[in-house]
Amino acid sequence: MNDAKRQAWHGPCADLQFEPEDFEVIDLTLGQIPELRICALALKRARARKLKYPVRNAKSLSVLIGKGQFAGGGHKIRISDIGRYMPEDLFPLDNEGELVSGIYIALMRCRYEEALKMQTSRYMAKNEKVTVAGIGGAQ
Repeated sequence: MNDAKRQAWHGPCADLQFEPEDFEVIDLTLGQIPELRICALALKRARARKLKYPVRNAKSLSVLIGKGQFAGGGHKIRISDIGRYMPEDLFPLDNEGELVSGIYIALMRCRYEEALKMQTSRYMAKNEKVTVAGIGGAQ
């Protein structure tokens, strides 16, 4: 990666560089944010499968999952989920940096929606208890 691309994708962190012998340090650090680890795995798969850029739509990313679904890092992702969490306005993805960014955005959307579902179900359960208690107490 040339210096201009590095600066564009790493911003103020572009001066913080790692060497191949730093793998263990990076591996340990990625474990702190599972979504970044998933992004790294997706990029590894994209390279292995020789993904062509620009990636024009979510369907083209199905090669990153393979058959069935991907499960890891607290996420379960089916091919149909890619289009749901990576809407068309994120495309085209012109390079690996945009791929990683798009996947990260999708994982954050997924996490947010799951948290919202959990909060909503807790709220509904709490309201059911209050309603049932209110009805039971009135009799």
